[in-house]
Amino acid sequence: MKLRRRPLLLSLGLAGAQARARPLVYARQGDPLKDFCFVLLREALARAGSPLQLTPSRERVSHARALADLAAPPSSHSGIELIWTMTNQDRERELLPVRIPLDRGLFGWRVLFVRAGEEARFAGARRLADLRSFSFLQGHDWPDADILAANGLRVERATQLEALFPMVARQRADALPRGVPEVEEELASRATPEGLVLEPRLLLRYPTALYCFVSPQRRELAAELERCLRALQASGAFDRLLRQWFAPSLALVKLPQRRIIELRNPFLPAATPLQDASLWWK
Repeated sequence: MKLRRRPLLLSLGLAGAQARARPLVYARQGDPLKDFCFVLLREALARAGSPLQLTPSRERVSHARALADLAAPPSSHSGIELIWTMTNQDRERELLPVRIPLDRGLFGWRVLFVRAGEEARFAGARRLADLRSFSFLQGHDWPDADILAANGLRVERATQLEALFPMVARQRADALPRGVPEVEEELASRATPEGLVLEPRLLLRYPTALYCFVSPQRRELAAELERCLRALQASGAFDRLLRQWFAPSLALVKLPQRRIIELRNPFLPAATPLQDASLWWK
């Protein structure tokens, strides 16, 4: 399946913002134009007339390294000012979150990649206890791995994203849960070459959020990011952009046909704004 790029919304006032731009260095993970968080933040900054301009770090850095760098004293920073990643209690103790979920919580809606021909193994799973006979593969430092384990599921951990799909193919685990927004690209570039398919019946769901994080010493930066994101939300462009970006993955997962198995998230910080329905996917 060929990966389709979604058309991007045109930023307003971009030329004026660029004329007085100040770089905002974020932790580079891969191609920014394939990262909806980058596109969303770029749009928010431009529409709000912010002088901040997203600029990638000089080299690719792991989540673990970027988080440690932001948590270090200012004199020890490598220059990274921003990372977007899933929240948990440890991350919010060490860093300053902007509590507007960039993903509307959709990374807590998980579908399973399994070996082709083994989909029927999961057909009888209707509740959490039914999943405990399977093993699930996750990244070693992902909050998702701890969430699954806290729910009594058997979790295998890998240190590199590139190893996850081959490990399932080699029967190192029974399934690889991935967030709904990731499905289209994963099928196109990772799962299919390894002989994996999307399990068609189940949706594991737990509350979580993907936030911007900055250094605890950068409260003015957090406030500026929140201002821009709330302006984008108020304009309606936030939801339009996400629905446009996630549409192919949502079409592939066929949410109405899936059985939802709810999981708890004991690592979710108490300050998570779950009560604000406008921030979450419906």
